[in-house]
Amino acid sequence: MKVIKLLFALFCIAILFASCGSNSNETKDISSISNNESVMNSESASNNESITNSESASGIEKNDNNPNEAYNKYSGKISAGLNNFRTLSATSKDEDVNSSTLIVEEKTVLGISTEGAKLTRFMTPQNKIVRYTIDAYGETGKSISNYYFIDDGLVYVQQLHMDYADWNFVTNERFDILKYELTDYLTDGTKTFMIDDANKKAIEAEDVKLYSLEELNGLFLKS
Repeated sequence: MKVIKLLFALFCIAILFASCGSNSNETKDISSISNNESVMNSESASNNESITNSESASGIEKNDNNPNEAYNKYSGKISAGLNNFRTLSATSKDEDVNSSTLIVEEKTVLGISTEGAKLTRFMTPQNKIVRYTIDAYGETGKSISNYYFIDDGLVYVQQLHMDYADWNFVTNERFDILKYELTDYLTDGTKTFMIDDANKKAIEAEDVKLYSLEELNGLFLKS
């Protein structure tokens, strides 16, 4: 009888140890799964944050639909871009002034206007294009468009349209300018704003055709 009780006791102890070992392995497995999930979640969060930062770091944000807020957000970048161009294009013997000389080249190009156009490129000595100017001529007027390539993938465009008061078809002479119309735009290639400085608004302009840097480079190099 004592032998039976002893065997029974040993059997219970064996079951207890086996159960403890199983729980330990299960705990390790759960811990391992938890750690893996934590790593995956951490990596996913990091990737999402990276994508978000990348998207918001440059260009025009997709949710910029309030004209006043959009103007306030981007007007500073426009001013900084214009000031940078003025600094680069200025020459001075004063050591406190940036006296870098821009490389200016102009060509007659086809494909912009039926009456011809002139394309002027402004480039730093480091081969960075900071501005293109398009002088386009038409039968009833002409236009001058300045494309400023500023930071964060943004392009600021000033377009001046001039309508002729009259035009002599025989001598091909243009007379006085009847009307001037100046319009400013800001674009990143996917979204375009018309900049209204008087009312401090940036109004989305969906149907405006503006050239990209790649298109302007293509026209310039083809000529």
